[in-house]
Amino acid sequence: MGLADRRSDYDWGTLEREDLDDDPIAQWWVWYDAAVAAGALEPNAMSVATVADDGGPDARLVLARGVDRRGFAFFTNLESAKAQQLAARPWAAATFVWLELHRQVRLRGAVEPVSAAEADAYYACRPRSSRIGWSGPAPSRRSSGGGWTGSRCRITGQARPAPGPPGARAGTATAPRAGRCCRRPGGCSR
Repeated sequence: MGLADRRSDYDWGTLEREDLDDDPIAQWWVWYDAAVAAGALEPNAMSVATVADDGGPDARLVLARGVDRRGFAFFTNLESAKAQQLAARPWAAATFVWLELHRQVRLRGAVEPVSAAEADAYYACRPRSSRIGWSGPAPSRRSSGGGWTGSRCRITGQARPAPGPPGARAGTATAPRAGRCCRRPGGCSR
């Protein structure tokens, strides 16, 4: 069977505006909790797209590690391509997809740093083996002999310049300026 011949039945259920919470963060939590209940492998996984140095898009999967009124947060190594791109152009787009539910949420907005205390608290709660890996060389960059630090990114609703790293562990964050909730993967037409 070729890729063009693969089909899934997306004709179950509907998504009506009146079924959605007026608060997009609250709606995200409803669908996230449903994805957890459905046994989604990584319900907090999201594809994050940044703008590469050549102006083209650059996307990768990351795990959301915080969701609140300020936006959706994830951590990254400050020397990774992702962190460098966000520092140069502090805008990102992200998509959560829960195939089990035929649901997706798309976000886009400015990226800003979180506090050093917030980044340090996240770093401290990680298992020791993860902390060692997080401070090692980023897979997308070779070590220049300098130190490696982590960053937390949050998609926010306000454009702000991304400052340089304040210390060994820094963060960036992002809250959605725009977002869409869709009934099925591929179902968002805009």
